[in-house]
Amino acid sequence: VHSGDVKIYQTLAVLPRAFVVHQAQVVADDGQALDMLRDPSFDPAHTVLLDRGEPLAAGDANYTLDIIAYEPERIQIAVRMEEPGYLLLTDTFYPGWVAEVDGKSIPIHRADLYFRAVSLTRGDHQILFYYRPLVARIGLILSLAAWLLGVLLMAVMLARIGRKSTNSV
Repeated sequence: VHSGDVKIYQTLAVLPRAFVVHQAQVVADDGQALDMLRDPSFDPAHTVLLDRGEPLAAGDANYTLDIIAYEPERIQIAVRMEEPGYLLLTDTFYPGWVAEVDGKSIPIHRADLYFRAVSLTRGDHQILFYYRPLVARIGLILSLAAWLLGVLLMAVMLARIGRKSTNSV
């Protein structure tokens, strides 16, 4: 795109942020998955490699996909599928992300070693990804417990101070 002191390259053959594939292979070994991804015959636009889940060997089918909301901790996608498949979100797979399809919690699979995928049946679906790390929930519980303990200690101290002042006169 630009060729001066600084060179800027444009890659035209990129996959979209979210898309559906109808072929999936389960590969539990990361080394084997990496070898498969490096193979020139592997087409990531049509096949996904999963760490767990159900293999799928359907032919390509039509689908429509609309990213409704894309925020740092919340992603909402609407999909209409003619055949079952996997919705692949090319965002980093990271613990703490949760997925819901049509309001029901479902597992997120690690796809192509780095991305997120969820299994979908045919039909219309609303998919919601949101970030809810366990550490944040534990921190909230501990904070509430500490706050309650502080309030309880303050009430006890005020009760003791109140008793001493009536007896001391």
